[in-house]
Amino acid sequence: MSVQIVESIKQQLTPFSPGFWFFDGHSVKMDEQARTLLQLDSPEVALEDFLKIIDERSAGFLRKFFSSLHADTLVLKFTMKHSPEKWILIQGGVLNRDSSGRVACCSGYCVELRTKFSFPRLFQANEMGIWEWDGITGECRFCESYRAMLG
Repeated sequence: MSVQIVESIKQQLTPFSPGFWFFDGHSVKMDEQARTLLQLDSPEVALEDFLKIIDERSAGFLRKFFSSLHADTLVLKFTMKHSPEKWILIQGGVLNRDSSGRVACCSGYCVELRTKFSFPRLFQANEMGIWEWDGITGECRFCESYRAMLG
């Protein structure tokens, strides 16, 4: 990819653009937007190192989520220890758990919450048309609002 194209893409990203992340069971891998949002030097960080730089309550929740909490969806509002005034929303879904229940694969996005309206608006997912496709079975599931939009 040429430098001009990369620069053009960077200019189109705003502080409100989501950053995407992927957890492989050991470390969190991030795209440039997520890394910039979280103010990290590396695009990959071990889970325990990541948990050390976020607020204690959120770190405890994530530790439980990735190790034993059998939830499929992750939604968490947290702050970084070095920027406690900056709120970040992370959302994602578990793609796979190992035989002991630990998350083996999980991915999602994160955004900075800039106003008091950002957080509630993101949770109004019932106003959006959301669907998911199961790549193994080929089944596609639609939420009720998506069905309503399609008639």
